Amino acid sequence: MEIEIPAGNLLVMEYSGTARGGKGSLTGDISERYENVAVEEAGADYRMVTRVLWDADVIDPEMSPENIATNVSKVDVAELTDIVAGRKIYQQTHGLDALHQPEVTTMVGFVSPIDTVRTAVKAGFTKRVEAVRDDSERDILLVDGRNLASVVKKIDGVELGLRTFVSCLPAEAAWREIVRQGMKIGTKEAQEAFVRELQSAKTRNDADANREIDPVRPDVDAIDYWRDIDVQQKTWQWYAKQDGYPGSASDWYLDRYAQSDDYQKPEELLRRSVGVRAVFLRKQINFDTSPFRTQEKPKESMIDAANIMFEEAVATHRQIRNAIRAAVKQFDASL
Repeated sequence: MEIEIPAGNLLVMEYSGTARGGKGSLTGDISERYENVAVEEAGADYRMVTRVLWDADVIDPEMSPENIATNVSKVDVAELTDIVAGRKIYQQTHGLDALHQPEVTTMVGFVSPIDTVRTAVKAGFTKRVEAVRDDSERDILLVDGRNLASVVKKIDGVELGLRTFVSCLPAEAAWREIVRQGMKIGTKEAQEAFVRELQSAKTRNDADANREIDPVRPDVDAIDYWRDIDVQQKTWQWYAKQDGYPGSASDWYLDRYAQSDDYQKPEELLRRSVGVRAVFLRKQINFDTSPFRTQEKPKESMIDAANIMFEEAVATHRQIRNAIRAAVKQFDASL
């Protein structure tokens, strides 16, 4: 399936956020639905650099953080950039598991803050975006990474569109991790793993949110997917219209929830107009995926919500581009 958008700059949609928030699931599903949509996952770039430098004996898991920083800083930025730019080829040859070896996990936290590495990761990422931009079969690029909007804005022929901060509570992140590992829920092993992953998620989120360079947290003026009042009103109006409700949207909401057993589960309502508002107001969306746990099919509901926002954003960009073209045409005709 192809989603229509007028020709122009490559439209880039950024999905930032915390670990296990769901970025990969959302971008992966959307890119599979639409033939002209590509996805670029930048989260593994630091692992890629770590793995290659380990293979080259530049760093070693037994080294101190100080020695790792010293050795990595000696590597030329251009060389590191080429490593990042060729990550997909490396993954195809060696497999994704090569980037998730315990040794890589141990060292990546010491490698990623190094200035030369961060510079190289952004430069290598830029090369991959430019390759998508030059691909005539791709009109939209979904970026799964952290705080890459500033990088995207500097690339010629690229337009930054929807920006979404995808996150979840540490407890939800821990739950998703033990499920990913295939552990049997209720066992001692799973309980111990849950406690361990919960603490790990808390520690990592706090460290990421409070670091000096590229802190991982939503914009202060981000549109809250669940709590934004205007979004809630638009959502109620949309559902009331679908139900053919004769009264106001607020009356519909009260009738459906305040007087029913579902009153405590308003998250059943996938929000409407979020993508539209985000594009028009040029604001980020703060998308907490934890509430989907109450759904019968949490992951599917989360993906459905993301698709609604994506399609709303594309439609809005299409309207804006068409309006600009019409205005330019009218202006030219008046000359």
